[in-house]
Amino acid sequence: MRPCRETPLPFRCGATAGRPPRWRGGLRPPENVRFVPVLGGGAAEKTGVPTGTTMEAKAVTRYVRISPLKVRLVMDVVRGMPVDKALATLDYMPQKAAREVARTIKSAAANAENNFFMDRKSLVIKYIYADQGPVLKRFMPRARGMANQIRKPTTHITVIVGDEADY
Repeated sequence: MRPCRETPLPFRCGATAGRPPRWRGGLRPPENVRFVPVLGGGAAEKTGVPTGTTMEAKAVTRYVRISPLKVRLVMDVVRGMPVDKALATLDYMPQKAAREVARTIKSAAANAENNFFMDRKSLVIKYIYADQGPVLKRFMPRARGMANQIRKPTTHITVIVGDEADY
């Protein structure tokens, strides 16, 4: 994502400007939600931005070698939870997807703390979704000169956290 020349914030430019990302699975956010962080809320004291504006931080983990369907099953458990409670829940889940989702939530919380001066204790998972990535295709030799296709799907995990008051 390259920053626009007209604005100091890192908005998308070109053909995809203002267009929401493709969406697969999970709860859809309202159509008017922008997927770039907007300052305000808890950071007003340190940044001088007026209060009352929404504040979100985002993290994306791409090309995770798990099926999106398996990741969505884990995401449905933690959607809407406070960040600390979600991480505690994911620690005790046996799925491989739980580790990757936890890693993305930790990254989003760190982005909120370090980039936007938000309080970690008040962070809530606003949106969490898994998009399908590219599928790696492999072939397994079979009897009589045949071959079966093996699909190795990948997933892009996106987590958006925000203040508890906004949720």
